[in-house]
Amino acid sequence: AKAVSMYAFPSLIFLMHHSIAFPALQYLDPATFQVLGNLKIVTTGLLSYLFLGRALTNLRWCALFLVTVGATTSQLGGDSG
Repeated sequence: AKAVSMYAFPSLIFLMHHSIAFPALQYLDPATFQVLGNLKIVTTGLLSYLFLGRALTNLRWCALFLVTVGATTSQLGGDSG
């Protein structure tokens, strides 16, 4: 019973994410949706550092920085279509 209760909160977050993701596809172009999806990695890393107190190595900080830079610069080119 305890193992099941441990998965309740993450499964509710997963459910909320998918409930929001499909309507968001109607309003966002696929590239923007993908960039926002990549920023989930950055958000997860920062929140695990802030709220869970997990130490991040220099390599992981560099990786979070590179994902952020990649996500932001991919949107700078403008729309060519």
